[in-house]
Amino acid sequence: MSTENQIRDFRSEIKEGPGKFDLMLALFDNTSSHQRTVHFGLTGLDNAYAEAKITSIEHEDGSGDSWLFKGYSKHGNLRYKVSGYYSTQTRKGWIEYESY
Repeated sequence: MSTENQIRDFRSEIKEGPGKFDLMLALFDNTSSHQRTVHFGLTGLDNAYAEAKITSIEHEDGSGDSWLFKGYSKHGNLRYKVSGYYSTQTRKGWIEYESY
């Protein structure tokens, strides 16, 4: 099975990731020549991480530490929609890849 097929419609738990400031920069600090990304460490796979370009963030519960995010992730020449939940307090959550 190719790597591309393994990534499609995949969901993983996030075991570590960015702080609130880095998450904010990923959304707001971008230019046409530089797209800032964030890295999420994933459970179940040694040294696996998701690199994502964040395009939207919503408060999940109003606490200021729980977030629902959407964006894109690139693997090789392929791009995938990603969405997920992330806590900047615990730095844990989940991420889901969606084929399109």
